Amino acid sequence: MIPARPGLRLALLLFLGLAMVGLILAQRGLHAPGALGIGGNARMRAFVWLALAAGALYLLAALLVLRGGPGPGPGPGGGLGRGAVWAILALAAAMRVPPLLAPPFLSTDVYRYVWDGKVQQAGINPYRFLPSDPHLRFLRDRRIYPFINRKSYAPTIYPPAAELVYRAVAAVDPSVRAMKAAMVGFEAVAVLCLLALLRRAGAPPERILLYAWNPLVVWEFAGSGHVDALAVGFLALALLAAALRRPGLAGFWLAAATLTKFLPAVVAPALWRRRDGWRQDGWRQDWRLPLVFALALVAFYLPFLGVGSRVFGFLAGYARQEGITSGAGIFYLFALGHLVAL
Repeated sequence: MIPARPGLRLALLLFLGLAMVGLILAQRGLHAPGALGIGGNARMRAFVWLALAAGALYLLAALLVLRGGPGPGPGPGGGLGRGAVWAILALAAAMRVPPLLAPPFLSTDVYRYVWDGKVQQAGINPYRFLPSDPHLRFLRDRRIYPFINRKSYAPTIYPPAAELVYRAVAAVDPSVRAMKAAMVGFEAVAVLCLLALLRRAGAPPERILLYAWNPLVVWEFAGSGHVDALAVGFLALALLAAALRRPGLAGFWLAAATLTKFLPAVVAPALWRRRDGWRQDGWRQDWRLPLVFALALVAFYLPFLGVGSRVFGFLAGYARQEGITSGAGIFYLFALGHLVAL
């Protein structure tokens, strides 16, 4: 039973957060030193069980912050107060420290990000050559190149906005830890935007926990440094710009999110709805958001168009390899195929 008193809920919330930090530390401790993966099937099974336990604690914490009503203040009908938000953010940061400092052992994608950044810093289009191409031999090292996946047959798959971020990080420090830190930085941008959106909606700000304590994003971004963190940050900026009625900025940030992971494009109809797209002075439709969106898409691609159609990289090959084109790689279709003939 969830306690109704805000003080008791806050105390329980802090206990759950500290327990989650402990579970994440235990997950980090399972990694065998020097192993590219976690270090064996037994360690992976233990990691999954710990992840499930962290997920259960996260769900309890989510129920606690959703227990209050819509009001922003403390009390049974509102939030837990400003101190609760700072505690939630501090614990969210603590959850990310162990995975951030650990080498990536759940995925090797981040090595490709660093490599693409190094290639661009050398003045070379990242879509032009495979990592194994002799033209890039001079960039090979022992820290990054040996761990790049698909390096002998797959050109980079990542869209231009992601590539520009890789280049910016590599200009400062071409390392895995720096790339992971950059991804966590984009998470921080998303958190600030979400807090602003919660405030504008009159919702309790401690609901930021629903994102910040999610153990999946802790390991995906702080642990593996996955590029989805860029899309999360850019999309949060687009949502905030739309809420502030800045359609041009919303279009730009939506384009940046789209050219990081493509999927954020589905949010466009929610940001530019027909009933909101008419000005009061003359009933002329406001085309700023889609116009800036389209222009930004072109602008992001322009620096890379020297390779022609190869600018789309390994996208088609990846869709085939992962079973997306056939449907075999889509979980719900895969599961449905065991029940009925598709």
